[in-house]
Amino acid sequence: MIDDKGSVLIVGFGLPPFAHEDDAVRAVECALELNQMLTMLRMPCSIGVTTGRAFCGDVGSSKRREYAMVGDIVNLAARLMVAARAGILVDLDTYEACKLAKNITFEQLREISVKGKSNPIMVCCPKKGKRNSVHLNFDVHSDIVGRQYELKVIARMVKYLRRVIKKEQRYLRSRSQNGDLSSEDSYSEASYSEASEAEGYFFSTSTPRFYNNGCKKQAEKVIIEGAEGIGKSRLIIYAQQMVQRLEGSQVFVGSADQIRSTTHYYIWHEIFQVILGGNSQILPEYIVGLDDSLLPLLNPVLSTNLPENKSTLEMSSQQRSENTQNLLLGILAQIAQPGTMIILENAQWMDSASWNLTLAATQHLPGVLFMISMRPMAKSDSYAYSQLLKTKKHRLILKNLTEEETTSLIASKLRTTKLPKEISKKIHEKSQGNPFIIEELVYLLTDNRLVSLKRGDCRVKPGVSEALEKIPPGVNAVLISKFDKLSPSQQLLLRVAAVIGGVFSVSLLERLIPQETDRSDMRQDLRCLAKMSMITAEHKDNNLPLKDHSYSFSNILTKDVLYESMLITTKSSIHKNIAVLYESDFPGNSVYYPILGHHYQRAECWTEAIDYLEKAANVCLVEFANKEAIAFFNQAITLVENLTFNLKTDDPGNMIALISMERKVGQAYLNTGQLENSLFHFRKSLNFMAISIPEFGGKIPAKIKQKHFPLNLDAKVRLDSTDFAHRRREAIIALIGISKISFQSNQKKISFYCAALARRLAQDSLDSTLISEANAESMLSAPTLASALEYSYKARQSSQKEDCQRNVNFLTGIVCSSHGNWSRAIEEFSAAKSRSKFLGDLRCLQQSTILEAVVYTMQGDIEQSYKEIQFVLNNAQERGDVQTGVLALNCQAQNHYMLSDFENSMGCLDLVQAGLDSINHTDPAGEINSAGLRCLLMSHDVNNYVSAWEHAGKLLKLLEEGEPTVYHTFFGYSALVETYLRFLRQDQCLASIGKVNIRAQAESALVQLERFAKSFPIAEARLETWRGVLEHLNGRKGKAEKCWSKGLEISRSFKMKYEEALIYFERGDITNNTEDKIKAGDLFPHILAKFTHVRWVHKNSM
Repeated sequence: MIDDKGSVLIVGFGLPPFAHEDDAVRAVECALELNQMLTMLRMPCSIGVTTGRAFCGDVGSSKRREYAMVGDIVNLAARLMVAARAGILVDLDTYEACKLAKNITFEQLREISVKGKSNPIMVCCPKKGKRNSVHLNFDVHSDIVGRQYELKVIARMVKYLRRVIKKEQRYLRSRSQNGDLSSEDSYSEASYSEASEAEGYFFSTSTPRFYNNGCKKQAEKVIIEGAEGIGKSRLIIYAQQMVQRLEGSQVFVGSADQIRSTTHYYIWHEIFQVILGGNSQILPEYIVGLDDSLLPLLNPVLSTNLPENKSTLEMSSQQRSENTQNLLLGILAQIAQPGTMIILENAQWMDSASWNLTLAATQHLPGVLFMISMRPMAKSDSYAYSQLLKTKKHRLILKNLTEEETTSLIASKLRTTKLPKEISKKIHEKSQGNPFIIEELVYLLTDNRLVSLKRGDCRVKPGVSEALEKIPPGVNAVLISKFDKLSPSQQLLLRVAAVIGGVFSVSLLERLIPQETDRSDMRQDLRCLAKMSMITAEHKDNNLPLKDHSYSFSNILTKDVLYESMLITTKSSIHKNIAVLYESDFPGNSVYYPILGHHYQRAECWTEAIDYLEKAANVCLVEFANKEAIAFFNQAITLVENLTFNLKTDDPGNMIALISMERKVGQAYLNTGQLENSLFHFRKSLNFMAISIPEFGGKIPAKIKQKHFPLNLDAKVRLDSTDFAHRRREAIIALIGISKISFQSNQKKISFYCAALARRLAQDSLDSTLISEANAESMLSAPTLASALEYSYKARQSSQKEDCQRNVNFLTGIVCSSHGNWSRAIEEFSAAKSRSKFLGDLRCLQQSTILEAVVYTMQGDIEQSYKEIQFVLNNAQERGDVQTGVLALNCQAQNHYMLSDFENSMGCLDLVQAGLDSINHTDPAGEINSAGLRCLLMSHDVNNYVSAWEHAGKLLKLLEEGEPTVYHTFFGYSALVETYLRFLRQDQCLASIGKVNIRAQAESALVQLERFAKSFPIAEARLETWRGVLEHLNGRKGKAEKCWSKGLEISRSFKMKYEEALIYFERGDITNNTEDKIKAGDLFPHILAKFTHVRWVHKNSM
């Protein structure tokens, strides 16, 4: 600003985004430099420097405005400039902020009076000059402090690996010398491939895997949990170095990244790349030896480009997911030999597929050590993680250091044995015992040369307390302080890298740095940052060109803090540049869809973000990564709905996309068992097409007419148009989905209505797969057995695809089971199992096995049922398949009860609830069974009858509100009636609750069982059993005898020996008929039921 008084320059420091912790120091150094240069030019100047807050921005109107700095400190700076008289004056606040600066000294403070201030103010004159200081050396790899227990655990694990390696070497020597195995180290009867095939895995390996080499059946696991900066990485590095010293060991390291948290198997990518030796074009022999038809499934993980084949293209999303995991597990079984250590860092960002593979690997790789580091996360965030915590493992939860441990860490860093107490106390208060913050605070003191060493003693210089006091508590302030001391080029590098992610390549970094920036010192800057432990080189080969190097942030917290400190506009610009580069470098590569969606979303490029988020979601759905698919679809849907798109008229393409995304996210929720969320999105998709589905319990239209599925199209639109065909397909799939949900939710009429709508639409679509699915879904809710079998026939004839035929087998087995056609049911389930194995559909294979086992239970063969379900249960838990596990646990709980093992029965029910809670899963049919059994178990305890009564009342209300749809809920319906009948025979219950109330509830429960028996004749024998007991308790003994006789006739006709034995026992027990008790005793051993009352019968009949 130039006027009649001369030239005036106003300079501001600390304006966003250029604010720094040491802005006052920078301002004073700038003033000293300006004063010196102008003096040399014989142009004397006066400068005033003040520190504080001021308004900085535009002032004026739309016609005339200017940028201005306004405030009391601006006025004071002008007064000091006048008072300086060809010198420099600073105020007291500036002096306090700069008195510890290395290159500035100050003359003594003095008071002056200035215009506008009623009281004198303190000022001083700054001078150039270095403060006396001593440089200290630091060992960045100093000993770990305060983790004695953790170090002992690591030492035990290293010792374990040493023992395993010696056993392995002895086995190999024995094999090479004798051509066979010694008795001590010998193979098991089954090879890994044989064992895997028996458990439902469908890959084969060329080398046997499991043998008795002294290893445990499962891998050893160490889970290290703690907050950011707590020292997890330090322990991991220590353990890695210890294991690498063992001859014959190998270490594989993978690290998750927040940006890649939805990329399938991302944490395993680096491990498998190491397996390939960095060459994705040449596959090792043991990979080539796997099933060739399945190898294309490995493309995303191994970065291969094998063409898809007929086998992989016809796989469902679930089949692809299971086969991919099995293939990867087979590869790990080949390379992760006993003595291997696998490190998985930042596991809190692992995708669901990586968690499931980790769980399976820990259960199938004996002699391997897994070390998993992560920030704390809830068990409900990942079922596989919750299962890992249930297995035998070492879980190390790191806490903050105590004050004594803080002192030890500081002394270790300063290489001294004597440390002033006030320093350690102040650092502990600021750091709250976080090791990372402690180290950064020590670096701060040494960088400012506020501490010195003399003969091993640490000496503190003036100003230490003030320096520490100015730093706010927490790690953010410490990291920003450290960042501010970097050169501008280093700061720029880190800012760009923080936007890229936890790991960044130099080649991408170079392309993102502004063209006008000098890049010649990039190598030096990267090395300097690595030396400061801010970043870590991913490649140690110095012969590689710089562009081929990659780096990662040494502590992910550093990246997070730097990212959050940047302006939104700056981050947005970098995000967009990254997305553009990825898009041009990897066109059509599905691996980068999530990354492109992330960067375009952060860049606020909404159209591109929606496109790539939808693409990423579709890939996840195909790979059965439902959790990730749900997240991507919901993000894309939210962006579409928040934009000002006219979805109804102007842009039909956007409406079609929204219809499709709503339907697909509904499918993803259905895959995870979240029925309510699934139903919401299916309905929303249909609403966009003006298809209205009655609410549960609502009125169902008598006939299906064209108006029930208008698809929201103009009448002029041709039926064969692409738009119509797309909407019709989406409507069919959504209707089939709602039909499944309604059936599982005991809404049989709505289920059949939706299936009928789907059939009507599918007939015109000429899509054989959809026609088959619609007819197959109609089977379950068909009003009669004849009509159900007719739909079964139509479904078989509609499509000859293997997966369609498998689906028909499975559902026909359910229909036949519900009507007591046991031989046909077992035949259909066996066919479903065979086709599932061929297709690689492990879930359907195991669910078919469970329902086949239910048939054995119904027939009374509890031993066979128990054996099959237990095998499936173990495998489902290993794979992390919660839904299959819940189904198996419910059935096994019934078997335990029938074997009079009440404790394990209740244990299974507790596991059922834990499994449902872990994935927010809803299972109305399973809820009926588990609730009924829980009531029955509680009724056996006379001290718990009040709680049993309350639970029974809730279940009765649930049954009255719904319709019987699933035949294997039979046990829940029956258990409720039995619970009330037990109450009627307990004097304490009769006295407390009242006989009239109990009888009324028992009759209501019997009505519900009667409703169930009308739909499923297999329940008629049990209905007559309990009806006879109730009649006898009411004094009508003749009617009771008729009921029992009818029940015996029905049970024999259905060949249900358990039902026959139960009638004999209940009749003999209530009438004290010894002959009936003997008959019951003769039948019970056949079905291996060991009730307490049965043992009493045998005892009294001897």
